[in-house]
Amino acid sequence: MSQSDFERKILRDNKSGSSEILKSVLNYNLEYLSEKHLDSESLGHLLHFNKTVEKKFSAMAIVANGLNQANQIISELNSDKKQATKITRKLALLIKDIASIDRIIIRNSSVLFPKTTGKIVIVTYSNSGLVKQVITSYRKRISKIYMSDARPANEGRKMAQFFSDIGIEVVFTVDALLPGLLSKADLLMLGTDSIGQDKFINKIGSGVLLESARRLGVKSAILFGSLKIKKADLDTKLKDDYSSREVWSQGCPENITIINQYFEIINNSLVDRFISDLGVDTSQSLEKRIISDKY
Repeated sequence: MSQSDFERKILRDNKSGSSEILKSVLNYNLEYLSEKHLDSESLGHLLHFNKTVEKKFSAMAIVANGLNQANQIISELNSDKKQATKITRKLALLIKDIASIDRIIIRNSSVLFPKTTGKIVIVTYSNSGLVKQVITSYRKRISKIYMSDARPANEGRKMAQFFSDIGIEVVFTVDALLPGLLSKADLLMLGTDSIGQDKFINKIGSGVLLESARRLGVKSAILFGSLKIKKADLDTKLKDDYSSREVWSQGCPENITIINQYFEIINNSLVDRFISDLGVDTSQSLEKRIISDKY
């Protein structure tokens, strides 16, 4: 795949999780710096691409935080092009550090799979790279996963196929039915795109699932890496004008208005546990941790 094709693919990606998008872009950065003749024009192009990706996925804090670090590293080349090897080494180390964060989260997720309870049933939603990694690591303790298509991008199908490929039984349904199926589950497990001291951002429909889990007495867990923490106020207007053709493919009739919104803001108080590289938190302990900058 050419560089231009890859860049277009990333900017059109509405199915991958935020951590997966960041890892793809960082690996592309590393490959670009290793193969490209590094002049001011090529470096400027890469920095511009990274900033475009950051803007495109503005609801995903890990993309912004990760690419900000990458751009700081890459910008050092503008003043000293002889440092190319050193810069690529720094970028590779950043990628390694992010992978190590994921390993810590997987280890901390063991609290969700107590050995004394036998296999459990999980409900999950959308397409989270962290959820896939955790479920892969603990798949011998999982009997079944319920999930849905996650309209309008239908990225739930991508994650369902992943779980099926690694040998886990999946029950797949439409979004509207999934909250009712929580009564058959032991745990609701979700990822997140950005998280603050009292709210987090995730795929539209996550809030209904959390409310249903609370009402039915089903435990819930949010998985996130510390790069997803956003200190700024999360009470921001989320984009609600994604392509209407994702909802009504042939173009909607006259006098019908389409609202296509990918994300929503949800109160942390709806969640029982937050699992991250920082540890295992309740909404109260997570708020104290973020306020005190202990991360």
